[in-house]
Amino acid sequence: PVLAKRILEETGIQLDLISGEEEARLVYLSISTRVDLERQFALLIDIGGGSVEVTLSDDSQIVASQSFRIGTVRLLEILGTGGNFNLLLREYLDGMRSKLRAQIGRRKVDVCIGTGGNCLSIGELGLQLGLSASSTEISRKSLKKLIKHMSKLSVEERIRDLGLRPDRADVILPAAMVLQEIMSVGKAASLRTPDASLLDGILLDMVAPERNLQHSRRISLLGWARSATKKYQVDQSHALAVARLVLDLFSQTEALHGLGEDERLLLEVAARVHEIGMYVRVGRYHRHAAYLIMAAPLLGLSVEERTVLAETVHYQRKSCPSIVHEAFAGLGDAARKKVWKMSALLRLSIALNKDRRDRVRNIVVDCDDKTLTLRIEGRGDLLLERWAVLQVADYIQQAFGRTLQIDLNLPVEKAESSQ
Repeated sequence: PVLAKRILEETGIQLDLISGEEEARLVYLSISTRVDLERQFALLIDIGGGSVEVTLSDDSQIVASQSFRIGTVRLLEILGTGGNFNLLLREYLDGMRSKLRAQIGRRKVDVCIGTGGNCLSIGELGLQLGLSASSTEISRKSLKKLIKHMSKLSVEERIRDLGLRPDRADVILPAAMVLQEIMSVGKAASLRTPDASLLDGILLDMVAPERNLQHSRRISLLGWARSATKKYQVDQSHALAVARLVLDLFSQTEALHGLGEDERLLLEVAARVHEIGMYVRVGRYHRHAAYLIMAAPLLGLSVEERTVLAETVHYQRKSCPSIVHEAFAGLGDAARKKVWKMSALLRLSIALNKDRRDRVRNIVVDCDDKTLTLRIEGRGDLLLERWAVLQVADYIQQAFGRTLQIDLNLPVEKAESSQ
């Protein structure tokens, strides 16, 4: 930030600083143009000088991303280059291993991909030393042999015997060891090293920024939602039913709420994960869900967007949005209005599946200057759903300035039972 400020002051050039999560998104964008990730559980590792970004992708959807401050240059600065370096490094990586195990669980990685200059050099060394048949893939066993070989060489010998650049010869060993540790956690048999990089991702994003951002954002957010509902043992059928209902309501009330595709995606994610807080505590699960969202690795979201998502889930029940709540108070006026509207639609959708049996099959929304009317069709008498929807009436009035009315049409179950 200090350097960026100085550059702005002296040149007038505004630098955009890339967060770890944004870096992971851009690297993933680059990889996805070179490697087919469909129907595969992929472990993506991007090694830089200051940090390592680890991303998990399941069937082309990013489900988790974590940034570790264990870049190659940083490791050398912290641990030095003495005789105990290998032992110290393995101890230093203990924290990373435990976090990765929690993310990967018992699953076995189908494909492991490494990006960055060190990964490319490791692939080339594997071929050069006869440890692999290609410069773009090296097995975990061969990587172990390469580490053993490089450990016996000084930096000068790596430059002379292996033909490495001076700025690569010192950092390639810790890079290889980090790769080996991560591959071991994921039980990856080999490492693929395609020529994909952060720079490629940035250029791809510049060519078609809106399309690429929307595509990768949707993939990563829905992938995270799917992973989170499994991790926090959410009632999947209820979550999907609420998501279906909220998208229907969103589409039919576009003229009323004036929100766009970005908010539609956030609302879909909110519906999918609105009960993840129950894993922490049932009593105030709406608050705990918001905390979990704020702590999650959500690629492609700004701080404001993440907060809007979290607060939409926060206000799915109980109190209304209020500036006495710190997170909501920190939002601008436009973002606060989004929270009001999105949480109102979420509340309605939850109410429409109150008995958790997905009985509402069709909704028709009529709206005028004073009234928002829901005509509902479904199985059974739907009296519980009607009661639950009417409990949201005051909230709808505050969010949209409309009186909520509900009309129950002939339910499917009654028509079937009368035959």
